[in-house]
Amino acid sequence: MVKTIFLFSLLGLPGGLYVFVNFDLTQLKALIASLTVIFGCLLLPQWSFKSRNEKIAESLVGFLSGFFQGSVGMVGIPPAIYITIQGVQKAYFRASINAINLILGTVGLILFRYFSHVQGSVYIHGLFFIPVIFAGQFLGVYYSEKVSQKLFKKLVLFTIIGSGLYSLIRLGMK
Repeated sequence: MVKTIFLFSLLGLPGGLYVFVNFDLTQLKALIASLTVIFGCLLLPQWSFKSRNEKIAESLVGFLSGFFQGSVGMVGIPPAIYITIQGVQKAYFRASINAINLILGTVGLILFRYFSHVQGSVYIHGLFFIPVIFAGQFLGVYYSEKVSQKLFKKLVLFTIIGSGLYSLIRLGMK
């Protein structure tokens, strides 16, 4: 699944980067944030399903993930929603999301640097978040054994909803 999502995300990345460079992203960010909140809320009552053709679903999720990464920098939202809908176990969820974010995030950063005129100082500022990322990973590993599958899914959904709401609030402040 991770391989399919990643390969198709590479196809979506250039289109997202094109949109990032050439268009005002305010409306796209608002749409993505709104859809994130809606999907997160729909999933709260334990809604899940298995897609009839997982390869097509994974391809679409990958493409959207790449497009979102290239345009608004939200690489993990489509895979997080898809994997949550699939009802996978928390260890598989964490491993999949981490792999997708690490690989696609790295490719995205390289492409942003060379094609979108993002200044190097932005990357230097980002280095200060690395300790926070490692702390979050450590806490995730430590607490994942202590949290039930049901609670883990709810935490993921609240994180998805929270990220969408945060984006909407930030857009409203501009």
